[in-house]
Amino acid sequence: MIMRDKGTVRLEAGTFNHEVINALWDQGYVTTTGACSCVGMAGPALGGGHGHLQGHHGLISDNLVSMRLVLANGTAITVDENTNVDLWWALRGAGHNFGVVTSFEMRIHPREGLERWYCRTYVFTHDKLERLFEELISFQEDSLPNTVVAGHFGGYAMDPTFSTTEAIISWVFVFSGSQNDAAPFLRPFDRLEPIATFDQSTMYPSLPDVLGSGLDSELCAASKAHIVSTTGLTAFNVTSQRQIYELYNKNVARHPSLRNARVLHEGYSTEAVRKVPAESSAYAFRDERLLMYFDAILEPGQEGLEEFTKQWAHETRDLWNKGQPERLSTTYVNYAFGDESVESLYGYEPWRLERLRALKAQYDPHNKFRYYNPIVSMTALNTKDEL
Repeated sequence: MIMRDKGTVRLEAGTFNHEVINALWDQGYVTTTGACSCVGMAGPALGGGHGHLQGHHGLISDNLVSMRLVLANGTAITVDENTNVDLWWALRGAGHNFGVVTSFEMRIHPREGLERWYCRTYVFTHDKLERLFEELISFQEDSLPNTVVAGHFGGYAMDPTFSTTEAIISWVFVFSGSQNDAAPFLRPFDRLEPIATFDQSTMYPSLPDVLGSGLDSELCAASKAHIVSTTGLTAFNVTSQRQIYELYNKNVARHPSLRNARVLHEGYSTEAVRKVPAESSAYAFRDERLLMYFDAILEPGQEGLEEFTKQWAHETRDLWNKGQPERLSTTYVNYAFGDESVESLYGYEPWRLERLRALKAQYDPHNKFRYYNPIVSMTALNTKDEL
């Protein structure tokens, strides 16, 4: 339900991104959503929620106004900046740990200025890898503060159109504007002599389809087993990127049936995200600029490759993290596989976990909500009970 006088919309918990995007668009509005059409709105919001509008309006969680929450004891409460304010802080970044959200209210924004979007995709062979990432480092520093640049996304994958023996490198740049707006930002990448380029202009609701995250994409295919790993970075390390590329080729050569694996890099604009004080919510990593993601889909009959693929995923994550040795590893909670440390999920500052654990003890003392990246594990709870 759109509430024009308040500039908000109220959504039920089961609402999907594509439903929100299309319904608001028809009424002249947008709001922050995830980038993938088939994902729900509430789940990503509880872990922060990255998306194509975050350079303009912040994370999904930054646009929440209120939530209705059912606690472990069955009580239904309202949570907002004036009511249950301690939970308001916790739900925006670590919300999976505290209850069931049944509905929520979000800010909406006029769609003017965000109607037309332009994307250019480049395809490179591996000999351009070092030069590409050097240019991406400069692009990240110089261009993303400009809100015309919505982000850049790319990675390594097998594509028989270009090669059957080596992964190709593809990279797409996304702009909330026209091709002319984008041209100055793209000149350094044009000079790298890609083997192919693809240009497409679209309206905002169709952007997921253009970027391969629409309802008909492989990402949205049902009943698939994904082996993933992830980490967050502030900058690329060129040496690590070469090592990850060589590891990819080596492992696909060893097990060709894993050629659908992908090494992905997401660089959303962080302009509006960084303007929100870090201490204002449980989302801990506003300084990050890049989300890394390894994803391999195991088809039926490939169960015997599960451990090998997990090891590959972990090695890829380790190489990313070794590229920033001065920085502790971090995990975007909505991409987590489940074997990451609680500090990497919710922050290394001691006060963050102390506050979250105190709230957990208050609102869910029996740890009913522990199935998705828990603050308190069942093992820890049992140990405490025994003491």
